[in-house]
Amino acid sequence: SGLVTLRHNAALRGSCFYVAIKASLIVAGSVVMQNNSATHATIYVDVLAKAKISGVQSLHNQVVYTGAFVLFESRTTGLITESTSLNDVSNGRGIVFVGDSAAVDFEEVFIVNASVKGDGVVHLFTSQFFSMRSSLIAGNFAGGSGSALYAKDSKYVVLRDTRISENIASGPGTLSIDNSRVRIVGAVATNNTASDGGLLHASSRARIELSRSHLVENVARSGSGGAIYAS
Repeated sequence: SGLVTLRHNAALRGSCFYVAIKASLIVAGSVVMQNNSATHATIYVDVLAKAKISGVQSLHNQVVYTGAFVLFESRTTGLITESTSLNDVSNGRGIVFVGDSAAVDFEEVFIVNASVKGDGVVHLFTSQFFSMRSSLIAGNFAGGSGSALYAKDSKYVVLRDTRISENIASGPGTLSIDNSRVRIVGAVATNNTASDGGLLHASSRARIELSRSHLVENVARSGSGGAIYAS
């Protein structure tokens, strides 16, 4: 806790923090992680571990595969609040990665100007629960689908009072939802671009609930579903 700076660290897993199986991590205060590199994740939360993180700035961190900000492995739990990811790069998928049966809450988290070569700046794969509230996802790029969020085979996802702006995906959907249930409440989504579904691309038994939201000037480059594409 307190003022901590972590720069130019390197590891296979967790260039700044590695939370071992069944262990717990609490990060609070003012923590800056900058220009660190790893194969997997700047913060790596391993199987059955717990993490509570507040007041972290993740700046210009880079990983070979997954989780330039944070990776939650199978059956983990996490709470991240009042934190920022800025200019982080994953050469695979996911600035944030939430894995099998994991349950994670984000509140007042900013993910800005991040880049992934694969799918999903926030990447959910068979996750149990993911919630993002009062947050910002802006100016991000995905070489695949989901320049804001990619959810596959995930049980329940909630985006509440979150702004999603100026993200670009080479593939379908700023929000790319595949066989997952997603509830979006109070979102403001503007100037997002994808191949199909400028904001939202839903496929393979996806279930979407959308309310009290504003979808403005989103673009599908192929011409299909400027705001929403369902297949």
